[in-house]
Amino acid sequence: MNRNKLRRAALSVALAGLAASAQAATYITTCQVISQSGAHRVTQNLVASGTCLRIQADRVSIDLGGHQIVGVGTGSAVRADAGTTSLHNPAVRNGSISNFASGVDFRAADAVAIEDLRITNVSGDGIAAGPGSIISRNVVDTVRNNGINVSVTSSTPIALGLAGTIISDNVIHGSGESGISVTQRGSVLRGNAVTRSANVGIFVQCPSAVIGNAAHRNGVAGDRNLVLFGTGCMSSQNSTAQ
Repeated sequence: MNRNKLRRAALSVALAGLAASAQAATYITTCQVISQSGAHRVTQNLVASGTCLRIQADRVSIDLGGHQIVGVGTGSAVRADAGTTSLHNPAVRNGSISNFASGVDFRAADAVAIEDLRITNVSGDGIAAGPGSIISRNVVDTVRNNGINVSVTSSTPIALGLAGTIISDNVIHGSGESGISVTQRGSVLRGNAVTRSANVGIFVQCPSAVIGNAAHRNGVAGDRNLVLFGTGCMSSQNSTAQ
């Protein structure tokens, strides 16, 4: 694993977020399509009958401003709608999401940032993202599929020149499948807490680094807490007692 690449990817996403924040934000008061790059800020709670915020441009940063997006069980709270190629550097942070088919659906994007969200009562994945992403400090509770899902083909990150995804300091409880599932090699999972997932607590494609995570009472018998698939993973200081 190339740690310099990981650091450069993290810095790239962070700088993109800072650059967007430095611009005058576009205020959001209703569910809508976002087709302009830059900073956007939600100024009130939003209620959606399907997908609420659809991103259709690169480098869109959405600050929920501590507000809620509430659905009726369909669509996504925030979704990246790509055309023939992936969207780049979307970000969403700082708010609450509940009652959707999926919470944040960034599968059609890469190098995303998803931070400081609380996601509850979702019938699909709480968070789904493409390669080279940063997913940090989120709470995902009671979702039918995966709490966090980064599912990519083995060739995608290499073709795009992307480093592994970084997933850190998230709290996942009550997932119907895996709490965290990552199939991108070269990823870093650090400081996450996962409990009561029906299938697996943390599933990771090797080689990756899995450090200081706590996974307890996952799987039917409470013993499928950490699954490292393949060879070459660095696993250290993880707590996986039943």
